Amino acid sequence: MKTKNHGYDYLIDMLIVMGYVTREQVINSRRKTPKGTSVVSQMLTEKVITPTALTSTMAAHFGCEMVCLRKARGQEIPDGVIATIPAVLARKYRVIPLEKNEIGLKVAIGNPFNLATIDSLVHLLGQDITIVVATEADIFWALNRFYPENPKRKNWWRRK
Repeated sequence: MKTKNHGYDYLIDMLIVMGYVTREQVINSRRKTPKGTSVVSQMLTEKVITPTALTSTMAAHFGCEMVCLRKARGQEIPDGVIATIPAVLARKYRVIPLEKNEIGLKVAIGNPFNLATIDSLVHLLGQDITIVVATEADIFWALNRFYPENPKRKNWWRRK
């Protein structure tokens, strides 16, 4: 039986294989991990791994592309694409629509392990989605940029 701290062993193994951490670092972090906290969270807190390393590892696990939403500033997401996911759903599921094509919708997500989110989006949106992975920080940045809390400020970032 796996405990909460050992639930991410497959992810930890991938972090080791990809060279982001050593077994010794994992063992040291595991010793310091408070009960009810994952070792991965502890390693992030201790800065043993970076959010980018974790995101890259998750993307590799799922065979997905990793995107950096902040670096794509020059490549605006068209309003029509943003409109494919209502703000309430984008914020609830922490997703950003990036592209709409004949296959469906390309969506950035911070946690591709959350299969319930992916299934819910397919059902709620009524179309196929392709997942790409971004850091949680990039997702929150993009949510604030494209789905601001104050709807009157929808395009506040754009220069006139």
